[in-house]
Amino acid sequence: VPASMAPAFATFVARSAAVTSISCAGAGIGQSRVAVLELSKACKANQTLKLLDLSHNGLGSTGVQLFCEALSPHPVLEELLLSENHIGNQGSLHVARLISVNCSITALGLASNSIGNEG
Repeated sequence: VPASMAPAFATFVARSAAVTSISCAGAGIGQSRVAVLELSKACKANQTLKLLDLSHNGLGSTGVQLFCEALSPHPVLEELLLSENHIGNQGSLHVARLISVNCSITALGLASNSIGNEG
């Protein structure tokens, strides 16, 4: 999602009750703070979202933090895919906090994120 299109895409996601899954794998969202902010807010607003695939986006720990904060109260999200986002130990702590408060998440993808023993 290019930064220039992020607001329009986010508005669609936030307002559409028909959207139950989003796959933005490899879309480069992490390269634009605007895209991360807009999409994380939209995911929070969309209460029908069950699957969110943000794999291979270079979100880093800061981007993952924004999504985790937005998704913590989400009532129906079941699957969150965050593989290959360079989240490291710090980002994994944000994910741990998310899954400790959001009991609807039953599947989580964190492969290839350089998470060590501290994470």
